[in-house]
Amino acid sequence: MKLAALTLALALVSPACARTDDQPPPVDPSSVIHKEKASGTAPPNIIIIVADDLGYGDLGPWYQGSPGSFRGRKGQSYEGGHRVPFLASWPGRIAAGTVSYAPAINLDLFPTCLALAGLSLPNDRTIDGANIRDLLSVEGATSPHDTLYFYHQGELEGARTGNWKYLRSINHYVWPLPLNKKAGGMSEHTTGPLPLLFNLELDPGES
Repeated sequence: MKLAALTLALALVSPACARTDDQPPPVDPSSVIHKEKASGTAPPNIIIIVADDLGYGDLGPWYQGSPGSFRGRKGQSYEGGHRVPFLASWPGRIAAGTVSYAPAINLDLFPTCLALAGLSLPNDRTIDGANIRDLLSVEGATSPHDTLYFYHQGELEGARTGNWKYLRSINHYVWPLPLNKKAGGMSEHTTGPLPLLFNLELDPGES
């Protein structure tokens, strides 16, 4: 899409950790660049590739993938349900091999793209995201979020401030998924000791 002088190529992909017959193959970042060049249009200023969520092991056909060393799966407020790959290419602005561990969310892409294009945020609604331009282009930049909140189907489950993460409740999806509310909800509260408090710098796996 084009925003003023900014040209952005954005790919939102399914978990790239696994492949089933109804899932697309993993996205190669270089293929996005080659496709843009082959189209004959001017190359984009910025290319961003981000996953929407991680997988759910082998529990059902829609939750393939692995969260690696992180606890939890798709639909949970554990790190395994929210930490996803985020790749960005911005020639001349992002140095090759740059890594940022500052927390951000996909909702940040909207205000960031507007800011890069020199456009203002709409003032007739609340925008949850924040401008993460500095996270993309300034080494050592910190997150623009004082606190990130974790919701599951409208229920506030926890919050993260800095490296501290607090969880008051946890849900997990049920399988098979019910076709209507009379058959039950899509998720159930996970039993176990609550609330939970983690320091993600010392314990990123929320053990």
